[in-house]
Amino acid sequence: MSFGHELKKVRKEQNMTQLALARCVGVDQSRISAYEAGEEVPGDIVSNLARVLNSPRLSIAYAADKRVDVINIPTLVNANEDVVNVLDVVMEEAEEVLEAGKMLKKLIRNKKCKEDFTDQEMEKVFMYEEQIADLIPCIRLHFVRMAEVFDLDISRVEQRMIMKLKRLNLLN
Repeated sequence: MSFGHELKKVRKEQNMTQLALARCVGVDQSRISAYEAGEEVPGDIVSNLARVLNSPRLSIAYAADKRVDVINIPTLVNANEDVVNVLDVVMEEAEEVLEAGKMLKKLIRNKKCKEDFTDQEMEKVFMYEEQIADLIPCIRLHFVRMAEVFDLDISRVEQRMIMKLKRLNLLN
């Protein structure tokens, strides 16, 4: 889902006009209209829009549009978004990731490059990687729903992770 589409959806869900949103963000109404139509949105405006509309979904949609993640997996839509159900899905997918990881580890052990794999083995690699990637949209949806329902401050979680990784010498 594009940022513009998500922006329009969230704005309408909150019964906010383009003009009212524009005033809160500090831009003209025509800018909001243009952003919803797909025009490029500056990062600082995205942050303001996400803050004003209290919608972490906007940040995720923006990142997906910009393709700024290591792997660009689509965000889940039309999923049962009950927070407990989402957490159940995360846990199920995590269990499947563990199994896929074990199988992948056996398959890639003693391999040095792509040429070391048969076509059949490479197909299995993709199958296991797909299973691992399945967890990404579930985790995103989990954080979004926690923020929406329980006002979880995602930036606080990010900061805690940064501190933890620095403490473990896994970040510069």
